Amino acid sequence: MGSLDLSPSEWRQIVSIRETIHSHPELAFQEFNTSACIQSALAAAEIPFTIVAGTGIVATIDSGRPGPVVGIRGDMDALPIHEDVALPFRSQRDGVMHACGHDVHTAWTLAAGLMVKKRLARGKIKLIFQPAEEIVQGARALLESGELADLDSIFGGHVDRNFPIGTVVCQSGVLSAASDRFQVVISGQSAHAARPHQGVDTIVAASQWVTAIQSIVSRSIHPSDPVVITVGSIHGGVAANILAGSTELLGTMRTVDSLTRRRCMERIAAITAGIDEMFGTSSRIEWIPGVPAINNTESIIEHATAAISAELGPEVIRPLGPLNLASEDFAVYLTQIPGAFFRVGACEPSAVPIPAHSPQFYVAHEAIPFGAKVLACVALHQAHL
Repeated sequence: MGSLDLSPSEWRQIVSIRETIHSHPELAFQEFNTSACIQSALAAAEIPFTIVAGTGIVATIDSGRPGPVVGIRGDMDALPIHEDVALPFRSQRDGVMHACGHDVHTAWTLAAGLMVKKRLARGKIKLIFQPAEEIVQGARALLESGELADLDSIFGGHVDRNFPIGTVVCQSGVLSAASDRFQVVISGQSAHAARPHQGVDTIVAASQWVTAIQSIVSRSIHPSDPVVITVGSIHGGVAANILAGSTELLGTMRTVDSLTRRRCMERIAAITAGIDEMFGTSSRIEWIPGVPAINNTESIIEHATAAISAELGPEVIRPLGPLNLASEDFAVYLTQIPGAFFRVGACEPSAVPIPAHSPQFYVAHEAIPFGAKVLACVALHQAHL
């Protein structure tokens, strides 16, 4: 297959594109400038492409010879977070930043495509620039477009500052959690704060509800079963001297096992009914299904491990360690297409981990070439089988 690399001018172009995307971040399904930037680069490289789902792009590199069709996916959207990193290419949009590394994913997907174009001997490689990962709707939109119907396998990766640059987590089985969101509305009766007995205080009920559901993980689930239930938002009441007649709670539940998922939902329903009985409230629960857990295909991982070891050295492969309970909509592809997802090291030497989705999140340019080589070598290996 030969050594994977690009020319200095090509790498300068990739870095420039990453900086442009990072400094002009766009939210889910609003990635119009990001998409235009990638379209321009693909056109310059003479790689044909199709626009899907408004801002998404599927570009095809065709060897001209029959063979497998392999996808490489990079997500493009940013987050509604104000950047607090002193970069020369920091976000120029107040309240929006690439706090999860999708600018890097976009850049390394393009770089992997340029590498693949020089070496593909059979089959096709499709570069998938996906919108709306952060709201877990992009993967479904791409699948519904029909542009990926011919894929035999698919690969993707995510930067991870828990691992040093130049390393990759490549292993079969569960790599992330399934996610579900919930909305709970607790209804009661407003009254004067000085005469609470004349009303039904939903803030008191909501406070007890939040405390009670925390017992699900500690007392209703096996201690070895990874589960997280988080309430991220509470809104209730209109003034300091009025009992809140209604309180809304928003949260997320992360599970790996389907039976555990159902058990957690049942316990939340039972606790909610108990709170209503205790306080005289009337509550409604709405579940918003998210995405399943990522479960890497074992046979695909075997081939990917062989490709990475041969191209980059077996020492670059690291174990995941504790399970990551974040969710990732790449899992939606894996419900229909065999494939694998990688965690790609993004921590500089002597630096400390920085949590994703924080205003301080940052990924150095040096993570781009390694991530591109990982994706290029596994895609080429799969296409040449």
